[in-house]
Amino acid sequence: MSLSDAFISRFSTFLFGDLQIEKDTDLLLAVSGGLDSVVMLDLMAKVKANIAVAHCNFQLRGKDSDGDQIFVEQLAEKYGVKCHSEKFDVGFYTSTNKVSTQMAARELRYEWFEELLVKEKANWLVTAHHQDDHLETILLNLTKGTGIAGLHGIMPKRANLLRPMLCFSRSEIESYADENALQWREDSSNSSDYYQRNYIRHHVVPALKHINPSVTATMSRNSELFQQTEVLFNEAIEGWKTKICSYETEQTIVSLEPLIAHEPQKLILYEILKPFGFNYEQSVSVLALRRTKSGQTLYSNTHVALIDRLRLIITAIEDGDFQPYEELEILPDAKLNLQLSGFSIKSEIISVGDWQLDQSPNIFQADADRIKWPLTLRSWRQGDWLIPLGMRGKKKVSDLMIDAKIPLNLKRSQLVLQDQQLLVWAVGLRMADSIKVSTVTKNVLVLKVTKLL
Repeated sequence: MSLSDAFISRFSTFLFGDLQIEKDTDLLLAVSGGLDSVVMLDLMAKVKANIAVAHCNFQLRGKDSDGDQIFVEQLAEKYGVKCHSEKFDVGFYTSTNKVSTQMAARELRYEWFEELLVKEKANWLVTAHHQDDHLETILLNLTKGTGIAGLHGIMPKRANLLRPMLCFSRSEIESYADENALQWREDSSNSSDYYQRNYIRHHVVPALKHINPSVTATMSRNSELFQQTEVLFNEAIEGWKTKICSYETEQTIVSLEPLIAHEPQKLILYEILKPFGFNYEQSVSVLALRRTKSGQTLYSNTHVALIDRLRLIITAIEDGDFQPYEELEILPDAKLNLQLSGFSIKSEIISVGDWQLDQSPNIFQADADRIKWPLTLRSWRQGDWLIPLGMRGKKKVSDLMIDAKIPLNLKRSQLVLQDQQLLVWAVGLRMADSIKVSTVTKNVLVLKVTKLL
């Protein structure tokens, strides 16, 4: 048996055996024209699966994006399968829905895929995620702090999504493509470190492979254990919810007393409070303050929690005007001019020779070349800190708000700006010293956040 035959056999076993997909099941393949999706299409054709192709043209790379679309349409014709193509105005969606470019593209494509599944009466949407994508996702989740749910990475089968390429590594996919003389399109954005996933792919994963050359396969095996662990974990948390939570018309009441003598009390309380928007640090503070600070309140973006002796009373915030900004990505190669709910945001990079200092508190001015791009604008979180301009020590954002005498009810709408490594601006309060404009600065990022009346 040749390497290609063995490869096809593994794919067939995983698709029809492990994933339990019937031979006559209608599958809609998401094909970008890149290496992974081209190999997936070739494999699907060789195992005689019942397939159609779907391609999204986000028009973000000009002629290259149109070239990708033409390539995929010709490829589908070559394999004799139906092809669906759609063009999207990502810029318009980004500005009207207050999301990053990446999030806009994701939401647009999956909304369209859902429509296609219904229209074509297909059973599954199939993507070409492989073991290296799986590893990158787990590392990204660990970095961002998603908890146990982030450890299982990309699921091979979930809702109406199917990922049959998870049985292969990137290097195996490349070998198969070379052996079968397959052609594909390269996306130039994949070589940029501006996107967090690319940074992990280019720098973190190679370091891990130096320690363990089989780290992708190792992590895939680990994720199976993580998935099963998560099931047991969730069952235990549901048991605790039944034991210590009670529900009234507009309130959730958490009895803290049963937790006091139990470990891990911090983790249990965090999992109970997480659906209300509270973070781990706030959960820890509830347990620390329960005896000495009765009457203390904590805010998430959607709820307020009142510590009442050995009870925690959680109520939804009724102010519908405030919307949290969990992630608005700002790239160095684009001007930004958006109006969000309650804020307008403008940014540009200019030569230091054309720059004039503006000390307005709502304007951020920094050395563009010292920033670890991309930037992310988001709502502040407990524990956020920075080293303010002119200082050497850390300062918590919560302390900066106290210093500025920001009212309690307005603290929850505080925004912060961070790069890939550090918080660089508590919006309207203080910026970080590390990215200040200096005598060696060549380019200045000017970003203005204005609160709308």
